[in-house]
Amino acid sequence: MNLHNNQEMLRIVAIFRGVDLQQALDAAAVFVDAGIKALEITCNTPDVIPIIANLSEKYGEQLAIGAGTVMTVEEVGSAKRAGASFILSPDCNPEIIKATKDAGIFSVPGAFTASEIVQAHRAGADMVKLFPAGRLGPGYMKDLLGPLDHIKFMAVGGIDLTNTKDFLDAGAKAVGIGSSLVNMKLIESRDFRQLKKLAIDFVENAYK
Repeated sequence: MNLHNNQEMLRIVAIFRGVDLQQALDAAAVFVDAGIKALEITCNTPDVIPIIANLSEKYGEQLAIGAGTVMTVEEVGSAKRAGASFILSPDCNPEIIKATKDAGIFSVPGAFTASEIVQAHRAGADMVKLFPAGRLGPGYMKDLLGPLDHIKFMAVGGIDLTNTKDFLDAGAKAVGIGSSLVNMKLIESRDFRQLKKLAIDFVENAYK
């Protein structure tokens, strides 16, 4: 999937961390039904590559599947071969950005300060992950967008139902949401009705 021409799919990115393959498949089915269009599986999740590969094979036409917490060039290559269409990192390592761009996939490195954000953009980032965004709130991102309005932001870290719309209204093009959306208690108990309701609440919050 070419996200360069379809970045709106990243408006809500559900972050999977520490799930097993069956849990990932079950949750993905729920999120597709709820209207979420992007999933990130973090590289510190056991069996991350088989999970990305299985999700890409089953949902590649409906979902953008990405790898997160990517810290090495080798992880970029493994994720690409498994079918990942975007790469997220917690930092703005130029080598990771270059490897991602060379692989022809969407690059979203992490940054926090204005200097880091500009460094990531100059290195070729397609979008910059403001992380941890929740610590300073939507106002911080809005202030950054004053001089940096040519840069696209994804807000990640501390994003929940109370502030999703605030970050998007402040100028974020996307939000990445972890445990507030990928609720492991609901997944482990297979309470998919409640998980779908939660996901729909996020979707409605993000698109209204």
